[in-house]
Amino acid sequence: SINKFAPIQRSTNSNIDVNKVLNIGAFDLKRTLEMDPEFLDTEGEHVHDQSVTSIGINADGDVDLGLFSAWLETLLRDKGADLFRIKGVLSVKDVPHQYVYHAVHMIYTGKFMERWQPDEPRTCKLTFIGKNLDHDGLRAAFTDCLANEANYNKLISSFRFALGDAVECNTGEGWVRGTVIKHLYREQGMHPSFLAPYQVKLDEGGLIYVPV
Repeated sequence: SINKFAPIQRSTNSNIDVNKVLNIGAFDLKRTLEMDPEFLDTEGEHVHDQSVTSIGINADGDVDLGLFSAWLETLLRDKGADLFRIKGVLSVKDVPHQYVYHAVHMIYTGKFMERWQPDEPRTCKLTFIGKNLDHDGLRAAFTDCLANEANYNKLISSFRFALGDAVECNTGEGWVRGTVIKHLYREQGMHPSFLAPYQVKLDEGGLIYVPV
């Protein structure tokens, strides 16, 4: 339950005066006993939900943030109610900064923070706390997000169109013909979480990228 005596301090990214959260005498036994008369009863029965567990995943190397974001979006959509907390630090391919993220149920935030040091191993660390967690499934799914040739080939094998296939693309101004010339396209300057399945060369000239 929520402590009705606790003051509410609103902040963004934990930016708050430490004097408002430290050495404020928050615990008071008299008030605690008013809320919970059994607080000091060490003989009382304690029931723990055995379906609530946690899992930590550590992996060397980089992730592809596009693959990770797509997986996490699906995970939060389908299992968000059972995910009490997710947090971690990722090493993202082609990015010199650490990616720090945090999620509570279906609310997620992540951003790039300090740079990796030259002598610092680039590793990924994730923690999941929740109900009915599929530990093996989470490990396997995250492994599929690592930026390596095997994972890229696995993703490409699920695509409908191969290199060289003739396609028609809706540009918003009508349908135009073209040819698939690249898989997993990402332009310089795009956010690392963006990864287009196809780049297409149009018959009338020009290059575009398209979704699945």
